[in-house]
Amino acid sequence: MKKLIAVLVLILVFAAFPMQCLAAPGAGKAYTYDHNNEAMAVPDPYETEKVLNCGDYGIEGPADVIYKNGFVYVLGSGDASLAAVLDSNFNLSRKIVFTKNGEPYKTSEPRGMWVNDDGTLLIADRGKKLVFKTTSEGEVIKEYGKPDTGISGGDFLPLKVLSDRLGRIYILSEGEYRGMIRLDSEGEFQNFYGSKKVEITASVLLDTLWSNFTTDEQKERSKRHLPVEYSWITADDKGFIYTVSGSASAREDTLTKLNSSGNNVLAGSKRFGDYNLGNFMGTWYSTGFTSVCVDENGFITTLDKTWKRLFQYSEEGELLYIFGGEGSGKGTFGEAGTVAAAGDRIVVSDTLYNTLTVLKPTSFGSAVREGTSLFESGLFKESIEPWQKALSQCGNYEPAYIGIGKALHADKQYKEAMEYFKMGYSKEDYSLSFARYKAAVMRSAFAPVMTVALAVAVIVFAAVKLIRKRYGSKRLVLDSSGKISYLFYCVLHPADGFQEMRYNKKSSLLIANILMALCFFATVCDFHYRGFIFNSNSPQNFNIFSTLAVTVGLAFVFCLANWLLSTFFEGKGKLKEVWIYFCYSLVPLIASIIIGITLSQILTLEEGMFINYISVIGAGWTVISAAVALGQLHQYSFKRNIASLFCSVLGVAIVIFLIFLFANLFMQFGDFIGSVVSELLYRSEVGF
Repeated sequence: MKKLIAVLVLILVFAAFPMQCLAAPGAGKAYTYDHNNEAMAVPDPYETEKVLNCGDYGIEGPADVIYKNGFVYVLGSGDASLAAVLDSNFNLSRKIVFTKNGEPYKTSEPRGMWVNDDGTLLIADRGKKLVFKTTSEGEVIKEYGKPDTGISGGDFLPLKVLSDRLGRIYILSEGEYRGMIRLDSEGEFQNFYGSKKVEITASVLLDTLWSNFTTDEQKERSKRHLPVEYSWITADDKGFIYTVSGSASAREDTLTKLNSSGNNVLAGSKRFGDYNLGNFMGTWYSTGFTSVCVDENGFITTLDKTWKRLFQYSEEGELLYIFGGEGSGKGTFGEAGTVAAAGDRIVVSDTLYNTLTVLKPTSFGSAVREGTSLFESGLFKESIEPWQKALSQCGNYEPAYIGIGKALHADKQYKEAMEYFKMGYSKEDYSLSFARYKAAVMRSAFAPVMTVALAVAVIVFAAVKLIRKRYGSKRLVLDSSGKISYLFYCVLHPADGFQEMRYNKKSSLLIANILMALCFFATVCDFHYRGFIFNSNSPQNFNIFSTLAVTVGLAFVFCLANWLLSTFFEGKGKLKEVWIYFCYSLVPLIASIIIGITLSQILTLEEGMFINYISVIGAGWTVISAAVALGQLHQYSFKRNIASLFCSVLGVAIVIFLIFLFANLFMQFGDFIGSVVSELLYRSEVGF
């Protein structure tokens, strides 16, 4: 028996410390986020090709940058009244000087520009409170002020403008929370487009509830909850309109892709911006996007005004990488203004240094872009090579593994796809490939497996018949049975089993301790070895002491509380018996954990409900068994047993509270002693 205990201890030790070696995620100049939403360094996806001085074009402080038909348009700010046009090599092609009726047309505070397919320009001038349209040479041909109808209240302060293929004009106005102002081709107001909803937070819910008990006068004076307004808009060649929100407190819809109906096609579980900036004193600090652009391949690049970082997403809104930052060196920005996509290159305006930074993809960035574009174009096999090239430069880049897995899945190589999805930590994709692979295996193995199963069933049935005929069937007699027989009988018949076990004194402390050890062991195995699809645990987060506390420690505290309270409820059981009876009740829970681990290896994500059902049944069965067992042990009535159990749970809560209280006091006392010692050492050095 001692050897058996030693073997079990060794197994527990090895299970608690699995042999795994994982590299901790880092955060370098360029990074992305892994499946745990932790920053992970990646090679630089872009490098600086050149830095252009806008002063060479007569522009001081670029207000906006637009790429159209192979040319880069740079809008001057203030009263410069001009725009510079650069060719594909970023050399000055021509200047556009704004005029009206042959006279110079002075701007006040131009903020946004749009170039139509016919070469005409739309300029949003915040200072003049209008949008004006010019020819390709700069002659003003039309002005759009605040619409006479459809808009009430507020000021008209245009920040950005664009038009679609039907000639409709979309104007982003500062302070306008109802969405973009949409005008028809003649400049008449149509409606508000892409209106956002108020983000539901605890503060919003509380204020809404409180408003039901306030007067109309109080409602007028109360704080209004309005949706976060857009900070920038742009459009692609397919007619989608992209918007970003610049509020640092916004947590949802910071990047949207609106269709013709104004619905966000990127809505769902996607998050945009940095993940781990966190909450401080009631304010959620998240990325504040100030500009967005889309290139000809559908890649979305956004600019963060807070940290001057660039975020690039795929056409479907999947994060590829984050790069850039604040600084005066190459690839960093002093005061980043806008971002534009010129082919596969990115142009970022810097209003502090009055420059344009042109970034081109590196080998890593080109590989990621090529792999993404090929797959989204339906060229699955062709996308594998660039993804592998990306992995050769960054072995822990999860999107590359997922990209290869999707390509293999599309090619019906489900088993190979599963391996890549597992390395990319994509549970949904893994589950889909696993379902297809399992279906294929079952179709091919159904006939032989069923034949063998039927043969085994016939043999077992015949063997049981033969044994019963020769030896007969013996009925279980509890008072003459061993202690192990009582264990299994108590699982199936808790009321009779625990009562018989008490009177016949067939309980065993050794069996109880083994069951508790198995419960701990099963919990550890469930943490580490549950199937990939259903396991969200990270091995480096495993703590053997916390696991020991929530299994053995919690069980002991409950048993101790129940035994101590038995004095007040006139219970008959001793502490040793309470522990044994409670541990005997853990069999259904242990079985449900083991079954859950087994099923997690063969079920898909859609079939995971069966694991949940088994877990609920096992936990419920254990609770009922423990309640019945302790009631039989203490010889309680039903009501007294319920009261005793409730007080026992309350006692556990009190003990946990006291543990945390004393731990906090000890920590504070330790800090106090440390500060006193530091003060004494300081005074001994400088003198009292």
